Amino acid sequence: MQISEHHEYAADPQTVYAMLTNEDFQRAVVATLDATSSRVSCRGGHSSVQVELAAPVIVRKFVGDTLNIDQSLDWAQPGTDGSTTASIEVMVVGMPAQVSGTVSLAAGGKGTTVDYEGDFVIGVPLVGKKLESVALPYVRDVINSQQAVGNQWLAQH
Repeated sequence: MQISEHHEYAADPQTVYAMLTNEDFQRAVVATLDATSSRVSCRGGHSSVQVELAAPVIVRKFVGDTLNIDQSLDWAQPGTDGSTTASIEVMVVGMPAQVSGTVSLAAGGKGTTVDYEGDFVIGVPLVGKKLESVALPYVRDVINSQQAVGNQWLAQH
């Protein structure tokens, strides 16, 4: 299934890039997810977030009571105007589910736009598409939690 999400921040691209690659910001995003455990690492243009979450009922027979999610973003060097792109990979450990795509950050909107484009696939025969449709709102919620946390972060920093 295709994922397409658009965020706007009232700050310049350099400030938004610094926020998105900041470990404290990523921890603040994870805090909104009710994770039972997490690990965050941001070094240079690479960000890695691992979280353990309660599994939705529909996937518990496949993964158990928890989902272990591993997200990785690799940002290209920002241009002189602050614009940049990242590749994003999200894997659900122990389940054939992943998101692969790109993130684009550029001047626009209120100051900076961040666009997420990708494919969400659950490779389980016969029920994969049904699971994708049930899980997609959770994936979108995780992506969109960054918008609210980002707005608060920018207002405080």
